Amino acid sequence: MKYDPQALGNIPAELVNLPRWVVWKLLPNNEPGKPPKKMPFDPKNGRPAKPDQPGTWGTFAQALEALQAGNYTGLGFELTGSGITGIDLDHVIDPSTGQMGEEARQIVDRLDSYTEISPSGTGVHILVKGHIPKDGKRNIPKGFEVYQGKRYLTVTGKPWGPLRPLQARQEALNWFYSAYFPDSGKAPETKPTAPTRAPTLDYLSVGLERDPAFSALWNGQRPTGDESSDDLALMNKLAYWCNRDEAAMVSAFLSSPYAAQKGRQHTKKMGRKDYLPRTARKAAQGCTETAADHDREFQERRLPAPASGGKAAVSPAPDDKPAKRPISLEVVKEALDAFGITVRHNQITNEMEITGLPPSYSQENAAAVLPVFLMDRLRAAHVTGCTIPVLEGYLFLVADEHRYNPVRELLENQDWDGVDRFPILYEILGVTDPAYHTFIRKWFIQCAAMACNSEKQPFGADGVLVLQGPQGIGKTRFFQVVAMRPDWFVDGATIDMDNKDSLIKSVSRWICELGELDNTVKKEQAALKAHITSPVDIIRAPYARAAAKRIRRTSYCGTVNPKDYLRDETGSRRFWTVPVERIDLDRLHSLSEAWLRQLWAQAHRCFAEAPNSFRLTGEERRWLEGNNQQFARPLPGEQEIRDLLDPGLSPSLWGWFKPSHIAQRVQGYKPTANQVGVIIRKLADELPGIEVRNTKTGRLYRLPIHKYYDE
Repeated sequence: MKYDPQALGNIPAELVNLPRWVVWKLLPNNEPGKPPKKMPFDPKNGRPAKPDQPGTWGTFAQALEALQAGNYTGLGFELTGSGITGIDLDHVIDPSTGQMGEEARQIVDRLDSYTEISPSGTGVHILVKGHIPKDGKRNIPKGFEVYQGKRYLTVTGKPWGPLRPLQARQEALNWFYSAYFPDSGKAPETKPTAPTRAPTLDYLSVGLERDPAFSALWNGQRPTGDESSDDLALMNKLAYWCNRDEAAMVSAFLSSPYAAQKGRQHTKKMGRKDYLPRTARKAAQGCTETAADHDREFQERRLPAPASGGKAAVSPAPDDKPAKRPISLEVVKEALDAFGITVRHNQITNEMEITGLPPSYSQENAAAVLPVFLMDRLRAAHVTGCTIPVLEGYLFLVADEHRYNPVRELLENQDWDGVDRFPILYEILGVTDPAYHTFIRKWFIQCAAMACNSEKQPFGADGVLVLQGPQGIGKTRFFQVVAMRPDWFVDGATIDMDNKDSLIKSVSRWICELGELDNTVKKEQAALKAHITSPVDIIRAPYARAAAKRIRRTSYCGTVNPKDYLRDETGSRRFWTVPVERIDLDRLHSLSEAWLRQLWAQAHRCFAEAPNSFRLTGEERRWLEGNNQQFARPLPGEQEIRDLLDPGLSPSLWGWFKPSHIAQRVQGYKPTANQVGVIIRKLADELPGIEVRNTKTGRLYRLPIHKYYDE
């Protein structure tokens, strides 16, 4: 049977996720009259694969790539240490009719786990979670075989009948083994009787079903990262479930996926004669109770009914009902640990990050998929109260308990080497004015400060670094590069104070580029200024029950093409405008991640040594206000009033004028008295001698207009 690429999608994700895959092809048998051998090969290099050498296996993706190259016949899965038993039923499908024999069909229904058609097309392979007393048993007259190690099983992905999930079926597996592979010559009973005390392997399977922490360790989780400590952690669990039987503990350890996934160095350590026995002895000595102490509880188990909905293979006793457990935070945590799923809250992106879901689910839909995934599994485990809203609430709690700030971690874990890197940025931007250097430097310090914002005493930003220059020179690209990560930067954000989606987008990144600053109307620009310096954001996210207060960790930047983009006459000190004519993109793109890390480490050092060092001084602010006039859009009537002024006039000749007098004398546009006042206040930043005086008859302005102008 040639492999079917579409059928491979039926393979259970639990198998796909394990690095236990090989490829195989038919080779001539050296023994005369024997059929060709299905020889397994390492998909990484084409060398022979060995059942006891995990280094000769590969991932599913590696095996699939090797298979698609055309040099092999099919895929194979190595059973050794997987906790999975493989059953091979040969010649049970009539090739002429495609029908399965009654005996084989009953076996398939009773085991009720993943079943697929073998490469021959006349047999089936059944994969079951569970263990058998002795490996590699054959029933030659029946053509049945059962294995749990020291060999691989071919995998086609072509299901027999309805697609069944990979299931833990220890009781059914016990029945199959005793029925078709008896160790004595006596005829086996088809209905096993419950022993007064379960054998060690039975306890082990119960533990893997009921103890999520044990299951997680067994399947390869390494909670500490220290190999010896994690070895002892698994052995401690085995001491309980193997009833302090040190030989059984060592045997189980060696057959576990945990052991199979060890690297070369640790495999060598595990192979020392004294290492595992010594570890088992230490665990057994520290074990105060065993599974046998709770024997009655573990005997009260029920064999699940077949997926087809038929009668259970073994009818449970009236009091043999599965124990129910109410949903709780602890249950959700145990389930996440058992499935190897992590949930945490990213304080920069304000998103829940989920990893560890089976690859059949997309990462982009993980937040929606996980509650449904857990609900299905927990209900099957007889956990009550599992609903989507309840699970979403618990997942929110778990994520919040595991909140983290990736930018802050980067800044605080990176030591600055003492080299000033800002001059290189000035050169890349082509900026030579020291005042503009100040804006650039302080903005970077502000970014570091905002990323480390305090939850107890939050503070706001001081300004927006705005690069003004021709279109297409790379202004946005500059900010993208220095932000380092795509998910730490958002470009072209348009903030609408009445649109919560735009607000959420703008504060869900470390660095946010404001879009269309030159098209922002006066009213919006005034509201924008207040938003920029806010220390917190109070936003009700979509579907949230209430608004939430978030600490501001975002720093804003901007890019504009036209020079006259400012239009708020009340002041523009929050916009730190730096004109650029050309950006050295080649040099910008040559900046390595290590260099950028050092740049941010320098900015963080400046903030740590002087927390307010990102704020402009009074002198710098006054210079900014004056300099920003060149970027301000003229007010209606402003140019006409400017034409009246004579900045070179001797101060002794300056006169006092009412707004109405000024409006009468301008040519062209006639501003109102209120507009005249606004324009004069703006011009006062350029001409320090301008004064205002309030009188009983109205406001007077001292201007560089000859005091005898009225005459």
